[in-house]
Amino acid sequence: MDPALLQQLAIGAIPPGIFGALVFFAVWWRKQPAVGGVEGPLDFAIGRDVVVVLAIAAAMLVMHPLITAGIKLPEWVVPPRRGADWLPVVTVVAMLIALAGLLLRGQRLPMWAWAIVASVVVVGLGALAAQRLVRETWSVQESLAHLGGVAVITFVLGWGLLVLARKPGVVGVASVVIVAGSLANILAGPMNSLKLAQLAGVMAAVLTPAAVMTLIRPTQVLAMSAVAMVVMGLGSVSLQGVVFGSAKVSSVVLSLGLLAISPWMGVLAGRVVKRDGVVKSLVQLAAVGLPGAIAMGVWLVQQKAESGAEY
Repeated sequence: MDPALLQQLAIGAIPPGIFGALVFFAVWWRKQPAVGGVEGPLDFAIGRDVVVVLAIAAAMLVMHPLITAGIKLPEWVVPPRRGADWLPVVTVVAMLIALAGLLLRGQRLPMWAWAIVASVVVVGLGALAAQRLVRETWSVQESLAHLGGVAVITFVLGWGLLVLARKPGVVGVASVVIVAGSLANILAGPMNSLKLAQLAGVMAAVLTPAAVMTLIRPTQVLAMSAVAMVVMGLGSVSLQGVVFGSAKVSSVVLSLGLLAISPWMGVLAGRVVKRDGVVKSLVQLAAVGLPGAIAMGVWLVQQKAESGAEY
């Protein structure tokens, strides 16, 4: 592998992974569960959820300029000028919504309502990022296809992740990590955008220590607000890839469509395997990862066929 590429990948994975390990070790080590839906005034459990939300947002905000700047001096572009400049704005908005959800008892909202909120944020800010295309290049049908398609994908994906993540234990957190990792692979492969792939990888890296911690403290769970914030981030990088990428439409639709159903595959597997335990967890996680693996497999076969046709 090219050393420069390896270094770039390491920048996007190692720092947020170390940061996530420090954060989740600090806030999840105690045996008291950090469940988001706690009743009563602001207490220690909700306080830990607030720290988790702030930590995930901080990792995304800090890593964005480091990844997008390349060899240049990292900086946040305010006000946003290019499409990718809007991703920190999405992070800040998502963080504020997540914090409001925690402090105002948004854990009581149905999971599908959180998924709608995520879709609205992704498409609303995505429309601002693509406003020149919407005004000058796209027809109404094209605008609806691009923005509406990502809205549907974000809704389906978000609802499924929230269903999986509502229960304590490794399946909920690890499913979020697997989906984020699958999106990173899809962005780097079928959607041909390494930097967007790294941004999705940041979310996977910072949450990987949380998945490991649930093996030690199985009572821990990500609050719905935190999961919804991650969904907004994943939906936004997906939209950036759809709007500004150069990949084939068929490949993008297939890959993101498979990604959207991946958490629901885990839900289905959990209903098929009734008995709780290690086997059920492994089956669920394998089911979550299967659609992403299929998307990458189809892309690799297509790449091989196209390279063979050139000779």
